[in-house]
Amino acid sequence: MRANESKFGMWWRWQLYRRWRNERGRKSMYDFRSYIAQLPAGALAIDCGANVGDVTAALLKEGLRVIAFEPDPICLAQLHRRFAGDERVTIVPKAVGASSRRMPLYRQVTRGRPVTEASSFLRMKHHRPEPAGEIEVIDLVEFARTLGEPICLLKLDIEGAEAEVLEALLDSGVHRSIQRIFVETHERLDPALAVRIGAIRGRVSGPDFAHIDLDWQ
Repeated sequence: MRANESKFGMWWRWQLYRRWRNERGRKSMYDFRSYIAQLPAGALAIDCGANVGDVTAALLKEGLRVIAFEPDPICLAQLHRRFAGDERVTIVPKAVGASSRRMPLYRQVTRGRPVTEASSFLRMKHHRPEPAGEIEVIDLVEFARTLGEPICLLKLDIEGAEAEVLEALLDSGVHRSIQRIFVETHERLDPALAVRIGAIRGRVSGPDFAHIDLDWQ
């Protein structure tokens, strides 16, 4: 996702790559950009796993308000620098999950430096065995219920935790109150996670779940 890319640039890149890359993923990115471009100014989007804010910036460019969840302190510092003074952004220094709790934060380290793109409270094979710290996780279903306003877009890029969040959204029915849901899944990282994501894909295969996109990248 390139925050400063024009709509034509996005379309052209998609056309060039769609035949030999993940076609579903490219279409999902195109649908994402097309969707946010037609939302009314001031509509509310929730960016879960905001990292350093590239998606948040793209949403702001389209005039949306954004609640950005990011638990990693390294990313948080960049988010605050990047969006300081922008009243349309609410930065929440927490992860999202299916329940409220405190969890360890795991990071990947490459050449002695932390790689924040892969941070998660679920330890994967590419993470260092020792946690980088502890973070707070909130119950996303309860958060959505207490917002008191429509959610036009929910983006989930949360490094494996998407399984528990999607299961909770579906079990509670809260997914019906969210206009569009775009999810990057990480089943390639863990066999047990792959089983859960496979089951979720089965659950959302019908027309009642057309607003849920599990191929976002």
